[in-house]
Amino acid sequence: NELFELFESSGLAVLMTNELFELFESSGLAVLMRPSTDRALEGTQAIEQLDLAIDAGSRAIVTIDGQCDRPGNEKILFKTTDIAFLRAPAHLTMRLPANEYGTSKFSHAMNRFANRLWTLEGAPSGVLGSRIAFSCSIRPGVRDIYSVNSLGEDLRRETHFEHVTILPTWSPAGKIAATSYVTGDALIHLGKDAFVRKEGLNTGIDFHKASERFVFANADDDAQNLYLGNSRNGRVIKSLTQSKHIDTAPAFSPDGRKVAFVSDRSGSPQIYIMNIRNGRVDRISKSGSYNTAPAWSPDGANLVWNRQIGGDRNVVILKNLHNGNESAQTLVSGRKSYEHPSFSPDGRFIVVAEVEGRKIRMVTINMRTRKISVLAEQDLPGRCSQASWSKVLE
Repeated sequence: NELFELFESSGLAVLMTNELFELFESSGLAVLMRPSTDRALEGTQAIEQLDLAIDAGSRAIVTIDGQCDRPGNEKILFKTTDIAFLRAPAHLTMRLPANEYGTSKFSHAMNRFANRLWTLEGAPSGVLGSRIAFSCSIRPGVRDIYSVNSLGEDLRRETHFEHVTILPTWSPAGKIAATSYVTGDALIHLGKDAFVRKEGLNTGIDFHKASERFVFANADDDAQNLYLGNSRNGRVIKSLTQSKHIDTAPAFSPDGRKVAFVSDRSGSPQIYIMNIRNGRVDRISKSGSYNTAPAWSPDGANLVWNRQIGGDRNVVILKNLHNGNESAQTLVSGRKSYEHPSFSPDGRFIVVAEVEGRKIRMVTINMRTRKISVLAEQDLPGRCSQASWSKVLE
C-alpha cells in the first residue's frame, strides 16, 4: 500500500480510452494503460501493471486526460513520469479543432504529439509520421519502390515504372528520388519525372534541404565521379571529384558541409569524407577490403556503413566522428547479413535489410540496446532492400 501511494502521488495511475490507446499503443509511449473507468487502479493491480511495464523495458508512464471547458475549447493533456527516477510529471497540451470529435480525425496531430513527448527530457522528437522506402523485386527484371510507415504498416507502391528502379532517397519535400532504367538510360527520377539527366550512369542521389543542393554519382566509360546539383531544377553545378577511380554512394552530412562516399582510390572500396568547401578528403574506414553504403546520424556525430566479411556477408560498422581516437565498432554481426543501413530521423534506430540465404526482410536496430526487430515482412511484393528512412512527413 505504501508503494502504491508513492506511485499514485507521482501521477503514475493512467486512465485511457480504447480509441486513444489504439493510437498510442504503437508509439511505445503509453506504458501503463487500461480502458477508462470510474475507479482508479488499486494496490496490487497497480503494482502488477508497473511490473509489466518494467519487464517490457518501458521507462516512462504517460497519462492522457481529455478535457472540455466549453464547445470549441477541447484539449488533451499529456503527462509523463519517469519510472526509473520518479521525477515529477512533465506536461504537454494539445488543443483540438472546434466542432470536430472522435480521435480518427486527429491521427496526424496525435503523431506529432507522441513525437514531442520524447522531447520532455531533452531527447530528439520521435519518428511517427516518417516512412521507409525500399526497392522491391516484383518479378525477374522488374524492381519498383515501395514504402511503409515507421511501424512497418501502410504499405504503398511509390513507383510504377515496371522496370529496374533502385536506390530510393527522400527529397526535402517528401518525394522519392530513385535511379530507374525505364527510358533505357540510368536516370534519377523524382516522383514520376526524370530529374538528373546527365549522360552516363546516374546513381546514389542525396539531398540537403537548407542549401538546396544535392549530390549524386555519375559514371562514364573511364570512371565514376561525384557531382553537386541544384535541388530546385536538377541542374549540375560542379564536379566534386575528378579521378580515374570509382567514387559512388554519396551522403550529405546534416550540416551540408561534407559528403561521405565510397571510393576504390586506395585499391578497394573504402569510406571517405570530403569537405565540400576546400575539397579535403579523409579516409574513414581503416580495415576491411570492402566497405560500402555510408549513412550519417541526424546529429552528424556518427557514421554507419557496411563491411563485407566472409564472402558476401555484411556487418554494420559504427564510427563516432567526434572522437577521432575512437575505433570504429561493429554494431551488429552474426551469421546473417545486414545491408544498406539508414538512420531514423531521431537517430534512435537504423533500418537494414537482413539477409539469410534466400530469405530477406527489413529490420530495425535499436542503437542503444542493439535489439533487432522485424519492421515489415508480410505482404511485401518480393525481395526488398536498399532502405531509406525519411524525415517526419506528417
